[in-house]
Amino acid sequence: MRANSLIRIALISLLFWSCEKVEKLENFPLESPKLTVNCNLEANKDIIVEVTRSLSVIDGAELKSILDATVKISYVKNGTAISVTQVGVNDNKNGLEVYHLSLKPETGINYKIEVSSKKYGNVWSESLMPMTVDIDSVTQNIIDSSLSSYGGMYAYMNINHATSTVKFKDNPNEENYYAFSHNIKINNEDSY
Repeated sequence: MRANSLIRIALISLLFWSCEKVEKLENFPLESPKLTVNCNLEANKDIIVEVTRSLSVIDGAELKSILDATVKISYVKNGTAISVTQVGVNDNKNGLEVYHLSLKPETGINYKIEVSSKKYGNVWSESLMPMTVDIDSVTQNIIDSSLSSYGGMYAYMNINHATSTVKFKDNPNEENYYAFSHNIKINNEDSY
């Protein structure tokens, strides 16, 4: 009996035991900020390029757009070299200033994006716009929803939990990455 009590006390005391380790960040190596570019190529949509600078792990600064960069997109179509250049930002997306190039990528073409900044240097990237993949079917299933009424005039459906199944045939000989975005339609109205 006494042994059981000692074991219980030992187990309960483990619940209140804590461990803490403090590290000093003296002489922590801070890297110089680098140019950071974010761009998703989508078929038949203008190219939007976000240009920011990298932040150190311990840097508490806010992520801000680089406003004075030069963004150049070049590609070859039917044997002709084409390039589009944008100097300075000209649009806003999700609170970040962006470079908006009126160029709609086409499938099967390799695009090169070059970004230069006097303060942060130069970066570039290449990407092949892959062929589109046909979607065989999309199934939506609303599992949990509720209805909200506002003043008796409007009613809104709140979708708390829903699932979607998308079926398509992927080419097994290609390395692909997919990003899905879709709306749920209820009574011909879009819900995001």
